[in-house]
Amino acid sequence: MTEDNKIKINGQNYKFHKSRRIEGKVKTITIKRDTRGQMYICFACEVDQKVMTGIKSTAPQKARAIDFGLKDFLVFDDGSRISSPEFLRRSIQELRRVSRAHSRKQKGSGNREQSRRQLAKLQEKVANQRLDWARKTAHAICKSLEGATGFIFIEDLNLQGMKKLWGRKVSDLAYGLFVSELTRVSKSYDIEVVKIGRFERSTGVCSKTGLIVDLTLADRNWNCDCGHMHNRDTESAKTILKAGLGLARDNAVRPERKLRQAM
Repeated sequence: MTEDNKIKINGQNYKFHKSRRIEGKVKTITIKRDTRGQMYICFACEVDQKVMTGIKSTAPQKARAIDFGLKDFLVFDDGSRISSPEFLRRSIQELRRVSRAHSRKQKGSGNREQSRRQLAKLQEKVANQRLDWARKTAHAICKSLEGATGFIFIEDLNLQGMKKLWGRKVSDLAYGLFVSELTRVSKSYDIEVVKIGRFERSTGVCSKTGLIVDLTLADRNWNCDCGHMHNRDTESAKTILKAGLGLARDNAVRPERKLRQAM
């Protein structure tokens, strides 16, 4: 880099827009080109990062649990809910129209290349909308725990298996992308994102008594033997919270490191 927003490549100077402040020592610089022909410069930097290795007893503890669902994207242990905008579903008709128009263009022609870029632009728009929404939602959740050492407990889902069952719906929700952004954002709030065990049952479990009831997808509420009527998703979030707090009591909490990003 020659200046703050200029770089020299093969003796040629280029000016670029810096989307965020570069922190730490730059180790590698990678230049990428997307399907639209847009070029991006990616900086890999070495920074000093505080590593969280367990429960901190010097600050008050707060915790939230999140249950992932197809009807309501996120359901919290307090009963609050966040629905997914489903950006692909909103844009599917336009994407189909542009895709059909692209397939009718003669191969190798300038019109086909122009339509290809138009299609790529729409696909990129959907991906950017998802990323922006996931990032803003992650900040909003972390701010609810701001000011204390907190934990967010989530499920470790088999997303590939869910895609086989529900297909495009799961891809449009982009749970993997949301978890990746939540984990990244939480570090700046001194919050740990913790996944409970994949085989830890949460659906149809009473968080108070541990009684298990077999539910179908159509069952949204059920009467428990403890005398209460439970909401399916809210009770699942409470069960996730209980399991996560059990990990915390055993001092076995570790920050989530390796998460798969799904667009």
